[in-house]
Amino acid sequence: MERQREEPQRRKEAEESGRTQEPAQEAIAARPSPSPSASSIRRAAAVGPALWALPSSGGGVWPVWEDARLDAIAKGLEAAPPLIQTADAANSEHVIASSSESTDRALRDKVQNAAYAFIQRLVICGALFIAGFAAWKLPGALKFLDTIFIGGSIGYFLYVIGRYGFGALRWHNWRVDASQAFNRGRLESSKLCERFAQALKLRATLSEEERGRHPDDELLDTNAYRKLIQEGETTPEELSRLGRAIDEQLGLRDPARKDRKLSEVAAELGIDVGTALFYADVANAASEIRIEYHVKEVFGE
Repeated sequence: MERQREEPQRRKEAEESGRTQEPAQEAIAARPSPSPSASSIRRAAAVGPALWALPSSGGGVWPVWEDARLDAIAKGLEAAPPLIQTADAANSEHVIASSSESTDRALRDKVQNAAYAFIQRLVICGALFIAGFAAWKLPGALKFLDTIFIGGSIGYFLYVIGRYGFGALRWHNWRVDASQAFNRGRLESSKLCERFAQALKLRATLSEEERGRHPDDELLDTNAYRKLIQEGETTPEELSRLGRAIDEQLGLRDPARKDRKLSEVAAELGIDVGTALFYADVANAASEIRIEYHVKEVFGE
């Protein structure tokens, strides 16, 4: 009898429990599921190393990486396409081609140097093996030399394959990845690059007597760049990054290159002397502004 009285009560509790769980289940079902393409969208939006496609006096492009280390550039391009800051985003094919060409040339030199080092050491391996084979025919007391030479050649061969062979292959793969990354490169219009293009164009039209009369338009001194920051054309951080990158490319503060003429540096970089002088001024102004803002951060205004 007690079981019969308890059974309707249990059934009623079960029904109430089921009703309370239904809204929670409906809420879970109604919760939006993550889009299957969300990760692919994030990957597509990811960008690799930052590159400045700086305008030159002749209308060309001077590619300047923010991080000039070639291995860092190659690893970055292996992961994602580059973000290219330019004044001529509409002419994307020309900008990408010019930027890709200089990077590919540097990577090709690395591949060739690595392959040469690999082949050079393979020749040494062959010489050691030949010496071991010749020592195999020596009389008794000297016969142990064949084991030393042959064993050494095998050990050195494995070392050469591991260090130099795979090294050359790695640079080759990075070069292929870089070429593919530039095909997917993302261009972004830069107000700072546009001001550079305007200043270079203006300087080219001015006579010797007229030069220096428009310091802000010509971007002649540090005050001109302070105005750019005040007008929102750039930021101290952006100008500082670019200044460091230009400084690294021109070697302005490199003791090993301080005695080189600017004309030689410009020819090596594929730009004219006027462009090199202009960007040397940019790097110096950026250095001054970087120090000023650092002092303000430490001591306050």
